[in-house]
Amino acid sequence: NQGIKLVDKDLKKAMELMQEGATLTKDKTLKKKALLALGNSYLKMMEPQQALQSYQAARDLQTGSEKFETDINGRLSENMELAMEMHQQMAQMAKEESEKNKPSQGEGEGKEKKDPKGPQRDYDNQPFSGDEKEKMFDLMGTEDQGIQARLMQEKSKKDAKNSSGKPW
Repeated sequence: NQGIKLVDKDLKKAMELMQEGATLTKDKTLKKKALLALGNSYLKMMEPQQALQSYQAARDLQTGSEKFETDINGRLSENMELAMEMHQQMAQMAKEESEKNKPSQGEGEGKEKKDPKGPQRDYDNQPFSGDEKEKMFDLMGTEDQGIQARLMQEKSKKDAKNSSGKPW
């Protein structure tokens, strides 16, 4: 109940409560209603696969009330159809988008292929003064010297351990 009341205010919180209700309740009628509401919420969030799973779980649940089953299963069938249509539309849109981003045939012939992860600049060019450049090179040189010193220490430690003449 609380989940359904929150649908318009806080959809994610409502979905959590519906999921909890569907999981914890022993009343099959309430569980079926919660799963239907959860599926509807997934549709609102444009997640048709999740909606279909909730609808199917609700449809598989038998409450024992023939009138209730007829009514809710009719709604479930309609909603499952909507979810399938939404899923198909989203798949079609994704396919069109990927085709749109692919170079068309003949395009790019004679040109060097660009690596999609290749040189990308996410920064602005910044002119540096001579002093700034010198400071950067000094810092890199100091860091380089530190790295080389550590490597030499590690090598001398390994050499000392291997001085027994054994290859291991």
